[in-house]
Amino acid sequence: MDDQTGTVEAGKAADLIAVEQNPLEDISALRTMAMVMREGRVIVPYRPMEE
Repeated sequence: MDDQTGTVEAGKAADLIAVEQNPLEDISALRTMAMVMREGRVIVPYRPMEE
């Protein structure tokens, strides 16, 4: 499985998010994601989670 996951690079499986702020400085930055990628596809539009 290490040959498929573990790093973000061509040919490996990855689900990821991109945020505009640094979540290490302010965890609430995770509420406003700029992009969501799942199974190699960008999911647009992204709808934030409800509180």
